[in-house]
Amino acid sequence: MNLVLHTLFTISAILIVLLLYVLVQRSYRLFGKLHPELGPFRVEGKGCGACSGDGECGKSSCSSDKPHA
Repeated sequence: MNLVLHTLFTISAILIVLLLYVLVQRSYRLFGKLHPELGPFRVEGKGCGACSGDGECGKSSCSSDKPHA
């Protein structure tokens, strides 16, 4: 019985974490839509905020190869 409870707890924890991730992503998109004055927000996998918002940045400014100062 202990193994069954442990398994159910683990499955529930994973499900809750995934649902929280979706909730945070949706909240982030909604916040971006409600506050356009803050500039473009980053889209996962598309580089910096200006690039993901189709803004004015060149390849060099959105490149992840640039060394950080």
